[in-house]
Amino acid sequence: MVSAVVANAQEELSLSRAISVGLEKNYGVIVEKQNASTSEINNHWGNTGALPVFNFNLNQNNLWQSGDTQMESSNSVVPSVSMSLNLFKGFSARIAKHRLEELQKLSEGSLNILIENTIQGIMLAYYKVLLDKENTEAARVIMELSSDRYKRAEKSYNTGTKTSYELLQSKVAMLQDRATYLNSKSTYNNSIRDLNFLMGIKEDKVYAFTDSLTMPMKDITLGAMMDKMTTNNATLKNQYINRELAITEVRSAKANYYPSLSMNTGYTYNYSDSKMKGVPNNVTAGYNGFNLGFTLSLNLYSGGTKRRAVKIAKIKQDIAEVQLNQMEHSLKNDLSKMFETYAVRKEMVILATEQLEAAETNLNLSKRKFEAGSINSFNYRDVQIEYLNANTNKSRNRFNLIESWISLLKITGGITEATN
Repeated sequence: MVSAVVANAQEELSLSRAISVGLEKNYGVIVEKQNASTSEINNHWGNTGALPVFNFNLNQNNLWQSGDTQMESSNSVVPSVSMSLNLFKGFSARIAKHRLEELQKLSEGSLNILIENTIQGIMLAYYKVLLDKENTEAARVIMELSSDRYKRAEKSYNTGTKTSYELLQSKVAMLQDRATYLNSKSTYNNSIRDLNFLMGIKEDKVYAFTDSLTMPMKDITLGAMMDKMTTNNATLKNQYINRELAITEVRSAKANYYPSLSMNTGYTYNYSDSKMKGVPNNVTAGYNGFNLGFTLSLNLYSGGTKRRAVKIAKIKQDIAEVQLNQMEHSLKNDLSKMFETYAVRKEMVILATEQLEAAETNLNLSKRKFEAGSINSFNYRDVQIEYLNANTNKSRNRFNLIESWISLLKITGGITEATN
């Protein structure tokens, strides 16, 4: 048995289905979705200091005295409710809310990046399976041809028309092709396992893959791709958010120059029960009160910390701007190289297809000639190797072209849309 995987029951699996399952079960996507939910929950006015704070307090005191004092004992219960509210603090609440909104966008952007990376990974893994499947099939064809060649050589050797050297060479070729097939089969099964992992499938499943190692290609221009990348690239969008966060940090640092105004209010009830010498009954008393107050504060000097904070925030803003420019330049450079590679690989697929057609025709002719005795086994072996190499080369070039197309889709922000 080549692998236990092949013994499992097969189910049909299309590329779109693989992506759908992966986005639902992929471990990284699940974690990043939880992080995005955390940022959404955290984006609340209650985390900005803009909402009032209510407190309930309960104090209970007991006192026992001895000696010449009139008071023997007393106890009191003082419940109170208080509220504090920042009326103004240099627009810090509004700035903090804007920062929380940007952080939520950043988290959602990180989720989008991970989703794009996951889709890219699943697509490449799916097509890698198809590539290995084609290579395995080509290896199987060559293995069967070698086996047939060895059987013919064995018969010829038994009849005395072939030497032991020719028989041995046929056997070596057969064993080599058998090993090549087994390695190809193992690679194919391991590619399925890699795909299952990206999909979040724990079972060692094998599938009947319904898509082929092709992808519909459209006529594209570098200028149009540049425009799409500038508008839709997820990583670039996140860098814009990072720059906005740096701007927000400058605003927050400047807000410390403003005065702050706060309001405090509350209600207190005081109940006491006392026992005094010479008084037959306890003395009880209770009173309540409402308070309202305002506090205005302005920091006049703190060792230059506010000024330094503003300077540091502005430096971080400049750094964010440089990083944004660097990323834009880097992405444009990467896109230009990807576009060039894509164009070359399109031509390589055409050449590889013609090469395989010629090799396949040559293999069929050589097989008939070998069976008719027109060519020897060594020449026939060379033709078989040429066919195997041509088949592998065509499959690899088609996979490379698909890989380039997927990379172009991802860098231009269209990979999610293209898979819907």
